[in-house]
Amino acid sequence: MFFCKDCDGFRVRGKRIAIYGWADEAVEYALGMLFYSPSVAIVTNGKKTRWSEKHAKWIEEYKIPVFRQRIAQLGREGCQVRELSFDDGTRTEIEALFATRGDIYFNKLAKNLGAEVDEDGQIIVDLCLRTTIKGVYAAGCVTPANCQMIIAAGQGATAAQTINRDLFEESLATHALRKYRAVQLDDLQETGSPKDRRTLAEATPSSEEGLLGIGIEAETHRFDQSG
Repeated sequence: MFFCKDCDGFRVRGKRIAIYGWADEAVEYALGMLFYSPSVAIVTNGKKTRWSEKHAKWIEEYKIPVFRQRIAQLGREGCQVRELSFDDGTRTEIEALFATRGDIYFNKLAKNLGAEVDEDGQIIVDLCLRTTIKGVYAAGCVTPANCQMIIAAGQGATAAQTINRDLFEESLATHALRKYRAVQLDDLQETGSPKDRRTLAEATPSSEEGLLGIGIEAETHRFDQSG
């Protein structure tokens, strides 16, 4: 059983393929899989179809079989899918099954914080992964990005860099960095040599002007990495 036609389409070249779904995405998956196999069908498992009139015409134009019955049993050999049996007694042989039930976006926290989502429920972000609420960021499958782990990981890195940069700019705007610098200069004058910057961060007085402590910690990592 597969989820991504872009990742796994090449694995099922020339095989009998079933697309599980009942919305526009299922039709588009079926059409896309025609590049890999001439034997592609859609199975809805008895669900009422929700594809558009345009997608319905594509099904007719490209002669895609649609099984609208409920699936009663899945036949297999070992770990391999081999057959779908329906509740009306009919069967169809398959060698690969792709699921397209749609995405579920876990956006409750973001929405409670006031962040906007699109009509599908995806959290709206800019190119740097900022949401519509200052100080709230989002990455991965809750955003309009393609839902793949490698993309989510890259977005996470982008969001982290954005947070670091935003905190640094805030520390300049609120003059919080100046207080940190004062501690540095006092220490240099007293000891003649720099201390570990994490020790300095812990010694810096707390401030109500922005996220001073977090900003210092973020910049500490940047200083440490750059030497």
